[in-house]
Amino acid sequence: MADKKQKNYVRISDYGDLLVPIDMLDRLVTEGRIVRTTYNNDVDEISEITEISRVHLHTSADIEAAKVQIALQGKENEQTV
Repeated sequence: MADKKQKNYVRISDYGDLLVPIDMLDRLVTEGRIVRTTYNNDVDEISEITEISRVHLHTSADIEAAKVQIALQGKENEQTV
């Protein structure tokens, strides 16, 4: 099994960004969709469904550098990535 620090991740940009291990990418892009919702009558309704189209590669070094930068800014940092 690959060491967590050696994993590469992808960032899928649309409504928000999602960071996932690269080995999840094929299934996510093939089967997943980006949805937008509209708040209507006290319920979030799906108002748009699009295929995933923008994918960016991030190395484990990118993730570690981001964690350092976040810590230097005094923000909370998610440690499980």
